[in-house]
Amino acid sequence: MQAGAQAQHRPDPPLVAHVVVALNTDEEQVQKQARQFLHRYSRLPFYAHMFKEAGVPVTDERVWMRW
Repeated sequence: MQAGAQAQHRPDPPLVAHVVVALNTDEEQVQKQARQFLHRYSRLPFYAHMFKEAGVPVTDERVWMRW
């Protein structure tokens, strides 16, 4: 990001991270909730492309979570 900003003669943009945290001793329940939460992103082309580029299987614009 820094190199891109410098190439455009712009200030460095802030880096913001969004991290979802789940605290629970029931791992199966956490995984179920995570799949439901992330499923909506698999329907958005930008995120489907991002998952595909990261090596996560994507079929018909849906991401197949392997948990």
